[in-house]
Amino acid sequence: MAATIEEKSLGDLLEELANDPDEGPLLHVLVLTYEFDQEQLFNLLLRRELPDMSPLSRRDSLHISRIHPLVIYDAAKTRDFSALPPLLELHPWKSRAFGCHHSKAYCLVTEGAVHLFLGSFNLTFSGLFRNREVMEHLCWKEGGDRESGLLIREWTDFLRLYYGSRVHASGASALNDLLACLDERLAGLAKNAGAHNAHLLFSGYGGKNGINRLQEIWKAWYGDTSPDTLYVVSPFFDGRPEKGCAAASFLNVFPRLRDLHVCTDEGGFSTLSRAHCSGMKAHVRLIEAAPEAERAAIEQRAEDCGVRVPEGYVPERRLHAKILLLSGGGHGLCCLGSANFTNNAWLGRNQELGLVFRTEGDAAKLWKNITRGLYAGSGEESARLPDHPPTHPAADPEDEITKEEFPDFVAFITLEPRPGTGEALFHLHIEKKYRDTWQELLRAYTVRWGEKGAVLTFNTEGNSAPMPEEEWQKRLVGGRTLEFLHNASGQSFPFPFLYAGAFMEGKEALLGISDTEWLLLHQNRDEEYDDAWPGPFRAQEKEGAPSAPCSVDRRENVIIAMQNYLNLFGGMESLFQKRLAEASEAGRPAERLRAYVVGPLREFAGLLCREAACRDSTSGLFKLGELLLFVQRLSRSPETSRLVKRSLQPLAEELQQALDACAPKSAPETVNAYLAFIRGTFHGRNE
Repeated sequence: MAATIEEKSLGDLLEELANDPDEGPLLHVLVLTYEFDQEQLFNLLLRRELPDMSPLSRRDSLHISRIHPLVIYDAAKTRDFSALPPLLELHPWKSRAFGCHHSKAYCLVTEGAVHLFLGSFNLTFSGLFRNREVMEHLCWKEGGDRESGLLIREWTDFLRLYYGSRVHASGASALNDLLACLDERLAGLAKNAGAHNAHLLFSGYGGKNGINRLQEIWKAWYGDTSPDTLYVVSPFFDGRPEKGCAAASFLNVFPRLRDLHVCTDEGGFSTLSRAHCSGMKAHVRLIEAAPEAERAAIEQRAEDCGVRVPEGYVPERRLHAKILLLSGGGHGLCCLGSANFTNNAWLGRNQELGLVFRTEGDAAKLWKNITRGLYAGSGEESARLPDHPPTHPAADPEDEITKEEFPDFVAFITLEPRPGTGEALFHLHIEKKYRDTWQELLRAYTVRWGEKGAVLTFNTEGNSAPMPEEEWQKRLVGGRTLEFLHNASGQSFPFPFLYAGAFMEGKEALLGISDTEWLLLHQNRDEEYDDAWPGPFRAQEKEGAPSAPCSVDRRENVIIAMQNYLNLFGGMESLFQKRLAEASEAGRPAERLRAYVVGPLREFAGLLCREAACRDSTSGLFKLGELLLFVQRLSRSPETSRLVKRSLQPLAEELQQALDACAPKSAPETVNAYLAFIRGTFHGRNE
C-alpha cells in the first residue's frame, strides 16, 4: 500500500504463490466480479498459467470439488455454464434498476496465508492480459503485516454483512467455510491493533454511498482539513452530465475542491466535456494508444517467457483502471478499485469495492508516478474539451442492465435429495418481497433442465417433481443451470443451481466417480482410468455395464478385483496416517484435520454408502466395514490426541449407522459373521 507503481500481474503473483513452499495447497477461493471467462476461472483454481486453455481432467474436477469455490457475478452476464464443474458455487447478483454488480475481488486462502486481490479487472482474458488495470494485493500470515491483517478483518466483516444474506442458508455454501476459516486465522490479531492507515471502500451495499464513506474516512484521518484537488483515472464518465455527474456530487460533499485532474484514453476523452467538471478547473492528460516504452516492456516480458513479439505488432491496450486521489492541506488519500468516475459508481447504484489509503506529502508527485505508469503523455489536453459531450456517448459495457424478464423473484435454487429414496428434486428459494406473488410470476416461464430440455413444474412449496436417481445423475452432465424461458418475449435465462447441505456431505459422489477411482485420484495414481474425461464430469459407461457410481469391479474375477482394491486401500491408509501426523503437528491442527483427514474420509464414506445401498452389495458392505475399522484405529491409537479423537469419533459413529442401514435383512452366514465382528470392534470388544 505504498504510493508507488509496480508492474506485476495477477499471473505473476499466482506463480509466486504456487512456487512458494510455505504457501501449501489452495483451501478456499472466493471471486467477486462483473463477469468471468470459465477458462481463466479454471486456471485460477488450478494455479496453472493464466493463458492456459486446457480442458479439465478428472483429477482437476476432483481438485475443484475439494476447494468448493464461490463465484458471485452480475446476473446480466449469466450464460450457459454447462462446462463448469458441479461443485463450483455460482451466485448471479441482480442489482436494483440501472445498477450492476461491479466489484472485483479475489480471495485465495492457502494453508500458509490469506490473499486478497482488489482492483479493476474482471476474471476475463481482456482483464488479465489486454487492458490497463490496477490491483492491490493484501497478504496475511500469522504474525505478519498488521495493516493487511486489519484489512482482511474488514473484508471478513464485509462479506458476512453484505454477502451472507445473499448466499443460500442451508449451511452448505462455501462462504460459511471461508468465513469460519478467516475468523480462525485472524483470532490472534488484537481487536484494537492501532490506527488504520487503510480501509476497504464500498458503495451500493446496504444503501451505502461511496462518496459519503470517503468523507467519513477523510474526517477520521484529517479532521476539519478539506481537500482542494481531485485526481481521477477513469475510462468512463457520466453520459448526461447536465442531469448529474460525479464531479458535482464530489463538490456537494467536498465544497472546497477547485482543481480536477483527469487521466483517460482516447475512448474516454471522446465522451468527456467541461460539463463533467462542474466548474472546477480541468487538467486532462491522455494515455497514448501504443507508446514505444510500453511496447518495449511487452517485448521484454515476452522475451523473458521465451516468446517473440511479431514485427509491427500493435498491442491492444484499453484503459480499465480506476483510481481517485483527494488532496489538500498537505494531506491526501488514494482510492483504487472498481469505481469509474460516475454517479452510478459513487452514489450507490452499482455495487463497487476498492481500497483507500493515506498518502501524506506531495500528491502531485504521486499523480505523476501514476500517470507515468499508465503511459500518459505529458501534454495538457483540457483546451480540446468541448462544452458538452456527444449526444450519444459511449457507455461502460459493464453498465449493461439485467433484462426485466430475468426471474429475479428467485433468490437461489437448490438440488435436494429425498432421504432413503435416491431421488432428488429442485427447490426454488424465493425473495422475500415476492413471497405472495411468485407463483403467478413463475407462470410466465417454461423451466427446463438438461441436454434434452426436460420441463420442470413446481408445487406451491417451490418443489419440483422428484426425479429418480439415474435420471438426475445423468442430467448433471451438461446440466449446470436451469433454463427459464420467458414465454412472451422468448428470452432465455440460464440460472445456476446449488446443492443442499445433505448433498455436500458426500459431494464427491456428484462427480460420478467410483470408490476405486477416488482411491487412485487421492494417491495420484493413473492406472485403471483415462485421465481425459469423455464428458464434462462423468466417464462414459461401457455398453451393458451398470450405471456409475455403483459399478466398481474392474475385472471379471471378483477375487482379483478385491485384491486390487485392498492394495489401493492400503495405500490410502498410509496416506491418511501421514496426513494425520502432519495435521497434529501443524499450527492450526483443527483446520488441517477438517481439510485433509475428516472431510475426505467422510466423502469417501459417502461413495461407499452409495455402493452398499445397491443390489448385490456384499463388496460394498465389506469396504464400508474396512473403512470403519481404519477410522477406529486412527481414533483409538495411543498416540492420537484428544482433538483427533473428537474429530474422528463422529465419523466412526456415522459409518456404523450407515453399515447397519445398508445391511440386508437376510444375508449369508459369512456376511453376518463379518458384520458381527465389525459391530463388536466398534463397541470396543475386539480391541
